[in-house]
This record gives sequence, C-alpha cells and structure tokens, in this order.
Amino acid sequence: MAAAGKAKLPAAPRSGDPLRVGREPVTYGRNILLQKGTTFEIQHRFFVNDPWELITEAIARAVVPGKTRDIAQSFRRQAEDYFRAATTGRELAVRPVLLYYAFLNLSKAYRVANGNVGLAGRALHGISCEPKSGRIPKSLIKFNTGKGTLVFQELLKLLDGNAGVLGSDLPLGHLLPQILPGS
Repeated sequence: MAAAGKAKLPAAPRSGDPLRVGREPVTYGRNILLQKGTTFEIQHRFFVNDPWELITEAIARAVVPGKTRDIAQSFRRQAEDYFRAATTGRELAVRPVLLYYAFLNLSKAYRVANGNVGLAGRALHGISCEPKSGRIPKSLIKFNTGKGTLVFQELLKLLDGNAGVLGSDLPLGHLLPQILPGS
C-alpha cells in the first residue's frame, strides 16, 4: 500500500520492440530463455506435471487438419485415458496393463503424426510373451517379425532404435528391474 492508503498502480507499459531471440519471438516469461555463455537461445524443452496439453498441441501443429490429425488425436485421447486410469485407479494389479495400453496408444499417435497412417488400421503390438510354467522371470519377451503393421517396430524405426534387438528374445526377468515402481 502507498503511504496515503492507496494501492500502488502498476507501471505503464513501455514502448519498444517485442523480444526476439534470433528470429523467434519470445512470447512467455524469462524461464524459456537458456543462457549459453554470453548469448541466449529459446529453450524448447519444458518439464511439466501434465504433458497431455503439450502433446495435443504438438499433434495439432505437426498434422494438417483432417482425418489423419483426428486419428492421431484419438490415439492420444485413448492414451491419456488409460494413463489417468492407471495413475488414479485403486487396483494395483491393473496398473501395468493400463500403462502398457497408454504407451501403446501414445506410440500410435506419435507414429501417425509422423506419417504412418497404416497404424490407423489393423495394427499388431509387435511384442509377445512366451510364458515358462511356474517361472515368470524366465518367460521370454519376443519381438514379432511377421507381416502387418507392428507398433513396437514402427516406434523403434521412428526413434532410430537398434533393429538388432528384434532378432533376440528378452527374458522377462531382465526387463522387470528396469520398471520404475510408482504410487
């Protein structure tokens, strides 16, 4: 409060040019600027608590309006619903399955947004498990190599992953320690 009991008014905006870094306009606060030595650049990577709005926007920017964008957004909505169900559900035993389907649908959305509309039709997961009786850790994860649209293989290709992994089986016991437990 000002001395006379009146609220202090904000300063009037100053005239000037919009802030730019290189050719890019800075439309947000200083937190998006990344200092590199004596220069600055726009930081494009943000860490957020809820990434779904960013994913929605990324699809909208990457894909022209029409059927392909609608399909990618549909996969994204399904992924979000599975993810939210997994993180808010009471039944712990169901969470891994819901998370699997969340990431499967998110992978489909990502791949469709990057040009593979084949995933909009009949697509196979591309991963299966060969159970060993009474020995779950010895069960083998297999990567399908058959014909058809295989989601895991499409994502591996898009992310420039090592295709050599497709020819080998992975014991489930090797995969389980890589999974981060969550609440």
